[in-house]
Amino acid sequence: MIEKMKYINLMGPVTELDRVSEQYLSRYEIQLEHTVKELTNEKGLMPFTDPNLYAPLLRKAEGFVKITGLDPAGYSSDGITREEALSVTEAAVAYFDDLSNELNRLTTRRAALRDAVEKIFPFISIRFRMEQLREFDFIQYQFGRMPLSSFQQFEAFLYDDAEILFEKGRSDGEYLWGVYFVPESLRDKVGSMFSSLHFERIDLPLDIDGIPLSGDIEDVYENLLSESSVLDEQIAAYEITMMKDADTRTDIPFTQKDIVRAYAKLKVLSTCFDTRKYAARTENDFFIFVGWMTAKDAARLAKDTENDEAAVLLVEEYNESILSRPPTKLRNPWFIRPFEFFVRLYGLPSYDELDPTPFVAMTYTILFGIMFADMGQGLLVSLLGFILWKKKGFALGKIMCVIGMSSMAFGALFGSVFGNEELIPALWMHPAAGPDNINNTLMYAIGFGVLLILISMSFHIANAIRKKRLLSAALEPSGIAGAVFYISALSSVLLVFTGQQMIAGGLIVAFIVLPLLAMMFRQPLLNLLHRKKKLFHGSAVMFLFESLIEMFEVLLGYFSNTVSFMRVGAFALSHASIMGVVWMLSRAANGSHNYVVIIFGNLLVIALEGLIAGIQVLRLQFYEMFSRFYEGSGRAFTPFTPRHNTRRLS
Repeated sequence: MIEKMKYINLMGPVTELDRVSEQYLSRYEIQLEHTVKELTNEKGLMPFTDPNLYAPLLRKAEGFVKITGLDPAGYSSDGITREEALSVTEAAVAYFDDLSNELNRLTTRRAALRDAVEKIFPFISIRFRMEQLREFDFIQYQFGRMPLSSFQQFEAFLYDDAEILFEKGRSDGEYLWGVYFVPESLRDKVGSMFSSLHFERIDLPLDIDGIPLSGDIEDVYENLLSESSVLDEQIAAYEITMMKDADTRTDIPFTQKDIVRAYAKLKVLSTCFDTRKYAARTENDFFIFVGWMTAKDAARLAKDTENDEAAVLLVEEYNESILSRPPTKLRNPWFIRPFEFFVRLYGLPSYDELDPTPFVAMTYTILFGIMFADMGQGLLVSLLGFILWKKKGFALGKIMCVIGMSSMAFGALFGSVFGNEELIPALWMHPAAGPDNINNTLMYAIGFGVLLILISMSFHIANAIRKKRLLSAALEPSGIAGAVFYISALSSVLLVFTGQQMIAGGLIVAFIVLPLLAMMFRQPLLNLLHRKKKLFHGSAVMFLFESLIEMFEVLLGYFSNTVSFMRVGAFALSHASIMGVVWMLSRAANGSHNYVVIIFGNLLVIALEGLIAGIQVLRLQFYEMFSRFYEGSGRAFTPFTPRHNTRRLS
C-alpha cells in the first residue's frame, strides 16, 4: 500500500533555524521541496546562500576518526552539545598541528614517491638507465601517451622515419605509453606533429627531493615502491601513537571517543545546515520549510512542536494549490515487500494510484509455481535464494525463496519430485499425462489468464475513479465498457465451442455492439460532455477510419492478451516433458539409473528453464496486466535527512 502523505510548512525566526533543523528535521523523514519554487505566489522570499560553516571542521574530524579506527555508527550525537563538539574538534586540530611537522614531512615525501611511481610504471618495459636521460646534449626526448588509434596513424606514416626514434611502453587497450627521441633541431616540428596525434606529455621525475634517481628504470621503480610502502607503515604507526597519547596524557582535553562523538555531532550539524538550500527567507527574517511527510510522522512532529513558540507547523492535505505532487512511499508486509523490486523496475505508482505490489506478489508467485512445478527443484530454488539473500544481500534472493515454495506446492499438486512423477501421487493431476490432461492444462491456464485480465480491468476502473476520470473508467478499453465487451465476447465464444444455444440478438447488441461503439466514440462523447464545438479532430471520414483501425488493435489486443496466457500451461507441459526425457536418458545405457545424468539434468533445467520461466512471468505482468491499469509515473519519497543513529555506547 501507499503511505498517506501530508504537506507541511515549518516556519520560525531565522535565529532559530539551526536549532529547529537539528531538533526536528534531523529526527524525521521529510522530503523537503525548494520553498522559493513552491511558494511562487508569495512575494519577498529569498533563498539562503550561506556557506556551510561546519564542513571544514567535519572534514578534519573525519580524518581524526579514521586514525582512531573506531566505528562512528556506534556513537550518538545526542550525548554532546554543539559547543562541546566544536571545542573538541578545535582542540584536536591544535594538538595534531603541533605534532604534525614530522608527519607532514613523511606524508609529503610519500606523495612525491607515489607520483613518481605512477609516472614511471608505464615505461618500465623500456630498458634504460635513469642517469642516461641527463646526458643528452643534442638529442631531445619526451615521454607520454597517445590513443592507440593515433599510434596506428603514426606507425603507418612516420614510424620508419630515420630522424624519429619511438620506443613503446605498456598499453591498456586504449592508450599506448612511450618515448620519442629527435635531434634538437627538429624538436618543435616533431613536437607539433605529436601534439596533432593527441600525444599527452608526461615529465618523468629525475630526482626526489633533490636526490637524483639513477640505475635501471625497473630497479628505480621497485625501490620507490618499496620506500613508499615503508612510509605507509611509518605514517600509520605515527598517527596511532599520536592518537593513543590523547587517551593517556592528562594535558590533552579529549579522548578518542570524544573525537568520534564530536564527529557524529558535526555530521548532524552539517547536514542540518545543508537544509538551508531548501528553505526560504522572508523580508522580516523568518524562515520557511515546505515538504512532504507521512501522515503518521506529521502527527508526531505536530505534537513535538505544539509547545515550541519559535516553530510554527502547518499540516495540509494535498490540493491543487500545491505545486509539487506527493511522493510515493510504499509500505507492505514483509512477505510482500520483496516484490516491490519488480514494481520499481516498471516505475513507482503515483500517489493517487493503487499499489500493485500485493497483486504482483500473488500472481507472480502462482504463475511461476505453475510453470516450474517441482517439489525438489523448488526446494533448491528456495535454498539458493536464501543463501543469496543472507550472504550477498541480493533483492532477488527473497523472491526466489517465495517462488521456490510455490514451485514446491504445485509440484505436490502435479506429483513431481526432481522431475520424477512416480515417487509421490499427484494431488491434482499430471499435466502431460494424456491428451485430456494436456487440454485441461492449457484451458485452465487461459481461464486463469482471463481472470487476471478482468482483475486488471477492475484496477483500471478503480484508479480512474480515484483520479476522478469517470469517463475513462466507463469508456476505456480497460474500463467498464471494455470489461462488458470482453466478458460478453468470451461468453459467446464459449457457447459456440460447447455447442450451447447462442444468446439472443438483443443481448448481443446490448453487451457487445454498444460497448464496442462506446469505446470507439469515447473522444466525441468526452468533447460533447465538455460542450466543445468540435466533437473530433479533422474530418468525419478520417476520424471514422482512425477509430476503426484503433478498434481493430483493441480487439487484437484482447485476443493476444488472452491467448498469451496459454504459455503458462505450455511451460508446465514442457517442464514435465523435459524432465521425463532426463529420467529416460538416465537409464538408456543399462536400464539402471545414472545419477550423474539425473543431477546434471536437474541443475540444467533449474538454471535455464527456471530463468526463462521467471522472465516469462515478468513479461505477463508487464505486458498483459500492467499495460491495462498501471502508469507507474510516481516519484520516490526521498527524505533529505533520514533518522540518525541514536544508540549510545560507553
